[in-house]
Amino acid sequence: MANEFFNQIWLSAQSDIEDLQLTDIYLQENQNPLNKDIALKQILPVYLRYRNIVNRLILCCDRIVQSQKRELVKRLLNCCIGRMLEYKREIVKLNCSEYEWPDDLLIKMKWTPDDVGVSSPSSYISDRNDQLKERRNFIDSLIKLTEDSELAEKVESNNSNLQNNLILTNLKVTQSQIENLDETFEEKFKRAILTIQNHERARIARKIAIQIEMENEYRRKLRTGEIEFKDVKKETMRRAAITIQRYWRGYLARKKLKNHLNKVEELLDMSIPSKKDDSIFLEDNKNLQIISVLQSKALDQLQKEINREESQITKNKRLSIIEDTIDEIREWLAFWYNEVGYFGIYPSSKEGGSVLITTENVLTPQEFVAQLSEKNQEDKRNLGDKKKSKEQKKKNIDTWVMPKSKVLEVLFQVNQEFNDNWRNQVNTHAFNREINIDLVKQQIYFKLHKEVRTIVDDLMILELKKLNAALKKDHKKDKEKFEIPGMKKVASTDELNKILTELVFSKIIKNYKEVKLNQWIGDTSFKSHEIKSDNKNYQYQLGDIKQAILDYCVLPLGSKDVHSIAPLVRSICIVGQPFSGKKFLAHAICSEVGALLFDLTPATLADKYEGKANEAKLMKMIKTLAKAYPPAVILIDGGDKPWWKKIPPEEKSTQPKRFAQWLKKFIKSIKPGDQILVVGLASEPWKSKKTFYKIYDKFIIIPLSDYNSLHLFYNKLLMKYHGIDRNIDISSLARATIGYPLGLIHEAVENVLNINRRMTLKFQPLRGEEILTELMKWESPSQKDIKLFQKFENKTPLGKKRIKMLKQSS
Repeated sequence: MANEFFNQIWLSAQSDIEDLQLTDIYLQENQNPLNKDIALKQILPVYLRYRNIVNRLILCCDRIVQSQKRELVKRLLNCCIGRMLEYKREIVKLNCSEYEWPDDLLIKMKWTPDDVGVSSPSSYISDRNDQLKERRNFIDSLIKLTEDSELAEKVESNNSNLQNNLILTNLKVTQSQIENLDETFEEKFKRAILTIQNHERARIARKIAIQIEMENEYRRKLRTGEIEFKDVKKETMRRAAITIQRYWRGYLARKKLKNHLNKVEELLDMSIPSKKDDSIFLEDNKNLQIISVLQSKALDQLQKEINREESQITKNKRLSIIEDTIDEIREWLAFWYNEVGYFGIYPSSKEGGSVLITTENVLTPQEFVAQLSEKNQEDKRNLGDKKKSKEQKKKNIDTWVMPKSKVLEVLFQVNQEFNDNWRNQVNTHAFNREINIDLVKQQIYFKLHKEVRTIVDDLMILELKKLNAALKKDHKKDKEKFEIPGMKKVASTDELNKILTELVFSKIIKNYKEVKLNQWIGDTSFKSHEIKSDNKNYQYQLGDIKQAILDYCVLPLGSKDVHSIAPLVRSICIVGQPFSGKKFLAHAICSEVGALLFDLTPATLADKYEGKANEAKLMKMIKTLAKAYPPAVILIDGGDKPWWKKIPPEEKSTQPKRFAQWLKKFIKSIKPGDQILVVGLASEPWKSKKTFYKIYDKFIIIPLSDYNSLHLFYNKLLMKYHGIDRNIDISSLARATIGYPLGLIHEAVENVLNINRRMTLKFQPLRGEEILTELMKWESPSQKDIKLFQKFENKTPLGKKRIKMLKQSS
């Protein structure tokens, strides 16, 4: 039943996509310039519908068991994410803001925010979970190896001449060391328990001894007459007992009533319990694990079916395919020679090899020659394009035309595949069966072509080398030097392991804290429509940051297909005051996509890879490794420091400007499909030069904490403690701390609720004044700093456009 349910969700999403394609075709064909407001009214509903479809397809992709359907749903999901991000780009251009929450449209469409809320697909991690664990363990073992002082000294002295054999033997030694460390840790743990028990028993014995001593002393004083025993009247004793009983029974009654009210409030969800019932979440996780097992079983079953059919097809078709492919490639080489006098560049196996040639997805000789000539005239064209674009911006500042889409063609192909393979089976028993035989045969032919390609590539590369050598001999006597374009070299596995090891030893590659973006606490603003209708500047909130990180970082970075077709974002800068959560967001990006993290913080690079040759070598190694193990995140904590106007004396030792030019070149070299993202974290960006604003494609500025977000934050932070009064005045606390960074508040609460204070919560309830007093030890965000952040935001490329737009509308 569950499988049929998710099938129905998929089919409903498929029909919605087909309806949206008609709207897309209309917008693509209608090239008449539209007014900005009219354009927004046209594309915002389409954007929300795509978000809703992506939401449903993520659910289907995670829950559908049948492998062939799941693969098609993944491709459909990637296309829809790409198209959604294209619409997001156009909305940002029209609205001049990264944050758009059309609450008025949600009301009209009768949707809640959950209907259009997009999360990270779990397939980004689950499909390569074993690979990620293996890589993480390998990096951990190398990090532990560097902690050994003797080995670290050897590594630093021979940093450029590391040998694989030495590394492997060192790793074996490290593993044995780790096992010994584990054993000693267990022994230390046992000794610690025994020590605690001894001290606790001694403490209790001392307490009993002191009490006995006091009793003996009292008896002695009675005997010696130092204390006179007064005979109290029975009536006085009776009244005293009644008074004690009255107060005690009143206390018990109040306590019982309070407990009863607390239970009633918990049942009515009027209060937050310290320990929530997570049985539903546990059950959901169990179901997900069951589905994961079923998905792997379905994949194994499909593989068995493929193996059955494969042997027969391979015997009959293998040789003929090899011969046909070789003939096609020879024709291609002859065509190139006849056109330009030399042979074409053979695509590398990573790019696709002979498949690109046979499918005609390589440059023609004319296109290749034109590309070379374009590089020589690139500077002149860029100047002309800049002038034209400036003129067009002046003319079309209030008009908009839908640009041509990369995604639509791919989306049409995926829909056509659904129509060819599944459309006629929807209402039949065949739709719910485990394996589609026709698709199995297609997959076998694809696999056979892939195997043949590796054989053909090896043969044809050798043949091409011989042809090029003969061609060079023919042109040896020419006056002008004859050059033949060469094939790109691909790094071997051994070379990649060497680079990975060297960068881990240099502390540039690090493992990060695994956190999820859902752990980011913040409320979304639902007043954007009202604010814009009054021609006021839209103030986004902490909850809006999460969606910006998803759209620009997580969704494109997690899939090669999405990164290839979605609007390219090479670099982002997360800006915010200290303790605002910048590093948390960077680690969340890495965790959501399973990225390889390179730390290029100036402090990390200090005294490493000095000199231009070594700097170039480092950037080349990072690029090689990032392309080999995508996705990759290049983190610069202090992403504004390389472009500071003046370097403070305390920062001069780190030489922050040393890699500024290399970073600029590196960011420009990132292409669609590379799955590389440069993430900068900045606390004082206003100290930077103008070039800093051009380095990053997007600036995500973390706003000051707002009342709604703080209320959610305090609830989550305080209610996990059992002794906290459920009726504590969180509202006043949130109101009093507006503007404080969440990280600072978290630290203040942890300091207040130490172990000693938690032990007294039962008798002395926590008061908001205690947290406020602790917060007063730190400086609150000054108005000067707030104005500096606002000024910086207005100086960003998008901020300048927004100010111009607001001036025109007022």
